[in-house]
Amino acid sequence: MSAATIRHVGPALCLAAFPLLLLTAEALAPWHGAADSEAQTLARAASQAGATNLADLLSFLGILLAVPGFLVVMRLTRGRAPAASLAGGALAIAGYVAGMLQVVSDQYDVLLSPLAGSSSVSDALTSSRAWALPIVLVVFLAGMLLGPVVLGVALWRSHAAPAWTGPALAASSVAGLLSHVVDLKAVDLAGLALLALAALAVAGRALRAGDDSGDHASAATTRDASPLPAA
Repeated sequence: MSAATIRHVGPALCLAAFPLLLLTAEALAPWHGAADSEAQTLARAASQAGATNLADLLSFLGILLAVPGFLVVMRLTRGRAPAASLAGGALAIAGYVAGMLQVVSDQYDVLLSPLAGSSSVSDALTSSRAWALPIVLVVFLAGMLLGPVVLGVALWRSHAAPAWTGPALAASSVAGLLSHVVDLKAVDLAGLALLALAALAVAGRALRAGDDSGDHASAATTRDASPLPAA
């Protein structure tokens, strides 16, 4: 297999795979209710440590693959929707990278789970002075919500993939937010399933397109916008 083939096929496979990993992780992971206390969270981690560890590993792998996956979407859409492609891709990548916070948080819950009955541990977690965590959390929430929405707009405007993939990508992030508003895991799973379907369709289009498809689209747009030579 040539280097050019790996460069072309590898990222597209990452795009197809990462939502499936995240969907599987979410299906395995214990659901964290919005009203759960720290003591309840630790108790749940103690009773479901195996599922939490496996879900965190799959989430970690999914987040790693999401970065080259989103770069594929950016490459496909940059020719006809450059601003939305750049903004959406940057937000989505930042949000997913910041999502590692959830993996680390879950692992600390597992580590501290033997102390689930200790009020001092719960109080320390509740009154923590770790001021950097809220900043990462804001990046995580903003990137996870806005990134796929803006990338969905880029897909829709660029016609780089089937027309339904843009709205589906946008709806998947809205479903993720809504799941925590209504406190229902099924909504989050539905959003990830929608993301997986859209990613598979876009990855298929990327595999059928040339390695420089974004450059071709950009060149075509430039030619269309350039004035005709004088007779």
